[in-house]
Parts: sequence; structure tokens; C-alpha cells
Amino acid sequence: MTYAANRVEISARLEPDIDHDGFGDETQDKCLGLAGSQNGCPRGSGGGGGGGGGGAPVLTKIGSERLAPSTFPAAPSGPSALSAKRRYGTKVTYTLNQAASVRFTVTQARSGRRASRRRCVAPTRRNRTARRCTRVVTLTGSFTRNGNAGTNTFRFTGRIGGKRLTPGSYKLVATPRANGLTGGPVSVTFHVIK
Repeated sequence: MTYAANRVEISARLEPDIDHDGFGDETQDKCLGLAGSQNGCPRGSGGGGGGGGGGAPVLTKIGSERLAPSTFPAAPSGPSALSAKRRYGTKVTYTLNQAASVRFTVTQARSGRRASRRRCVAPTRRNRTARRCTRVVTLTGSFTRNGNAGTNTFRFTGRIGGKRLTPGSYKLVATPRANGLTGGPVSVTFHVIK
């Protein structure tokens, strides 16, 4: 007797899993950063629960941070963030799994020298012969936006700490916080031009 061969097409989309608990960070893990066996949450944490109020608060997850355009001139004056569209700056889009405040900071990669204990520090006359390295510096200043669950947008003006960013390459780092818990940060690269 002869049987016809059956073929099944299977496709899958892999998600990041930063805490290695087997639950995808984007759609499955309700306790990002806390490895567990129930929706990514440790037993008894309440993160995967459906209903009852006595569980621990759910960690906020931020994702899909995008800038359009990624290269732009910084505003000569004004705040770091605006709701309306302007000539300067860029449109920032990000998503949240729940309503949260999001703190934005700016970092920049700069040259350094390898010091003792393998640390990369600012170059000085004293360490000028040490091995070169690249260090990440968080610039002075930050700003906070309150976001809703889902997609959020605002306009970043290219200013931080009351100052206009000089031409160069930077990263905009977003760190969410809600219910007394701080979620993992995400970042995106941008370039400031004259």
C-alpha cells in the first residue's frame, strides 16, 4: 500500500529573551528581567495572573524605539522634548506594555585610555602612553515623558541639560518606570548636524 507524502509548512518569529526563561520579551514575558516559570514571572509574583489584585506590580517593558530622521540639526533654544512638529530635531516613537514614565538620557562614545583594573578613563597627560579604548559617557541632563500602553511619540529637539548638542554621533537611551519598578533601557543611535 502506498501513502501520499504530507508536507507541513512551519514558520516562526524569534523574540529576544534577556533573562533566559524561555518566554519572548516582546509578547510573552510579563516579568522582563525576572526569570520564572509562569509567563516569565517567579511563582507567587502575580505577573502571569488573570485578575486578582494582590500580586506584585508588573515590570514595564519598552521596545521599538525609533527616530525619524536619525540625522538632524539640534534646536538652538527651548526644551528637550516637544509635542508639536518643528524644523529642528526628530520624531521619537516607542512602545510600552503599560502606562509608565520614561526617562530619556543621551550617551556618547568617546576616546579614552586603559587604566588600572581594565577601566577605560578620560585621557590625561599622565595616561597618554596607555592603551587606547572607547568609553561611553552619559551627558549631563535628562527629561521624562509620561507614556501610555502602546505606541507613543514626541519630538526630541536635540537639546539635553539645557544645551544644544554639538554635531556628532549619540544614543538616546529610554528607561521606563512604573509601580516602583524600573524596566530595562533601550537605545537608538542618532547624528546631529549643523
